[in-house]
Amino acid sequence: MVVEKTLKFRILIVVFLIFTSFFCTLVFGGLDLVEYVSSSGAPSYKVISSLSSIVGGRSFLLEVISQKWRNMNWLHKVLVCIPRNLSFKSHAILVINGSVPRDLTQSVNQFATIAESFGAPVISLWDVPNQPIYGLREDALIAYTFYQYYQSGEPDWPLLFPMVKSVISAMDCVQEFFLTHGLKLEKFLVTGASKRGWTAYLVGAVDPRVMAIVPIVYDNLNMPKQMRKQLEMYGNFSEQIRYYSKYSFTEMVATSKEVPELVKAVDPYFYDIPVPKLLILGSNDPYWVVNSSEIYFSDLSDPKYVRVFPNEGHDIRNAVEVANAIRTFFWLCIRGSFPKVDWHFDGQDFIVSTDSQVCFARFWYAYSESLDFRKSTWKSLEIEMEYFVQAETGDFLIYAKPSNFLNKDKNLAFFVEIGLVRDSMTFVVTTTPKVLKIK
Repeated sequence: MVVEKTLKFRILIVVFLIFTSFFCTLVFGGLDLVEYVSSSGAPSYKVISSLSSIVGGRSFLLEVISQKWRNMNWLHKVLVCIPRNLSFKSHAILVINGSVPRDLTQSVNQFATIAESFGAPVISLWDVPNQPIYGLREDALIAYTFYQYYQSGEPDWPLLFPMVKSVISAMDCVQEFFLTHGLKLEKFLVTGASKRGWTAYLVGAVDPRVMAIVPIVYDNLNMPKQMRKQLEMYGNFSEQIRYYSKYSFTEMVATSKEVPELVKAVDPYFYDIPVPKLLILGSNDPYWVVNSSEIYFSDLSDPKYVRVFPNEGHDIRNAVEVANAIRTFFWLCIRGSFPKVDWHFDGQDFIVSTDSQVCFARFWYAYSESLDFRKSTWKSLEIEMEYFVQAETGDFLIYAKPSNFLNKDKNLAFFVEIGLVRDSMTFVVTTTPKVLKIK
């Protein structure tokens, strides 16, 4: 009996020491994004070729070495498109992309056309992240690096760190390249989709050259609450984040009493991101719950806007409208002309207020017998002008009546879409989606 008790006690001591050592590694292991991007080596680049496009202008393909990560040089192809009508010489749009497409000509034409429509340089940064590494790609690779961090405590493992460094290095190299063409590039609007949108958030937190960010279909800020929300609404974690579940990362994040240090290091929610933001989301994105943005949006610093695309998933098909949204936002950022948009639900009316003229408003809604709206079909109804009211402050108030759409057998999800007239442009934004449960 004494031997058994002594053995149990020794096991407890060993477990305690292992836990203490592990905990200290997390807290004091140097998980510092700013430190990583400033100490992981200086970038370099070379010009591979000059390219032509169907719209003219000047296009160049660069090869950038952004850093050395775990003894591997990260190489990136970077496309630079300078339009003929260069209205904005010191501001550019930087698009974070994954692997280089097979048809480079099509991409050159696409980004050169966007540059012409924006009147500004457009840069496409590919190979974020470099992949495959360790035989893995995308979320499988990111999740593996999280696991390796927990196994080793080595602070450079989380893949988001070199992904952010890739963008910062690209900005360094592009600025240097532009000087050779007599142009001084100073500010960047940074955008990307999915984990590249995740990266855009973090770049906006650490680099003052970022003038604005447009994260696309990354609706996962405040990971602890997001994971708990998935359990509440789906009964499990989304299959789309299965690689993180494989290593029990999702469960650990959902159940930890304290926010894990890794989460604080890679979750944009725990950073101050002072730049203007336009969030572009799909209403049926299978990665998240329908009202994920409601968890964190109010905590983001102003100016901030959201645009939910109805009946779109993780790959938003309406690329033209996405580009138009980014272009209008870019021009508003250049002018510093930011409309005010707020909303609240009083239990009966959903009220949207804005200081800008409203040219249209739509109420989008969908039903689901469960709280899973991923396969729901969204429909819309125009909000008539009679529901537009001008307040004493001069703001316009738009009243929606979600109570009119309640169904005794199904849960209701909804959001409001409005077109704002600002500086002779129409800026389309939405509210964050909201869910009304069956009573």
